[in-house]
Amino acid sequence: MFSLKTTLSKFSTPLSNNSHQPFNFSGRFGRLSYIAWTMLLSISTIILDIYLSFKLFNIQIGENEAPTHPSLLEAFLIFVLFIFTLYTFFIFTIRRLHDLNRSGWFSILLLVPVIQIFLFCYLLLFNGSRQSNSYGEPRTTPTWEKVIALLSIICIPLLVIFCVYVLHMSPPNQPIIEFEGSQSVVSQHR
Repeated sequence: MFSLKTTLSKFSTPLSNNSHQPFNFSGRFGRLSYIAWTMLLSISTIILDIYLSFKLFNIQIGENEAPTHPSLLEAFLIFVLFIFTLYTFFIFTIRRLHDLNRSGWFSILLLVPVIQIFLFCYLLLFNGSRQSNSYGEPRTTPTWEKVIALLSIICIPLLVIFCVYVLHMSPPNQPIIEFEGSQSVVSQHR
């Protein structure tokens, strides 16, 4: 049965027997675990978004047809993916806050545009409690999480540098000038 008290307690007090389940509000995430799980969530969401965009909007590479608009069911699927991603991201953030011995309610600050930058810096740069804190024992970070986190830490800045380079080197957009009657000239050359 739904109870406001049990729902609120999920955000503030941990259950130690569920601390190693990543999709549970209780427990703690160290920095590397937080980075690894957030990166996995981001990559899987991007892949699903690309798939849904091509599938739902009937986009075919090389086709000149205009994309179709999604049906109500397809739009609902995109909305469900968005809600799932947001919910999961909040779970990871709450667990990271628990590692810093902070209440999960601070995760609401992610919804405030400028403050979210400072919250991300806090989550990524500050050490968690090395000993047991109000939210349980520290969680040991598995090796695979460390590898994914370190690859992310290396690859993301390289990707940003590459994108800035490509944007800097690409020619500026030229306005398309169409002359009256040019359509008939183009059709005569075909």
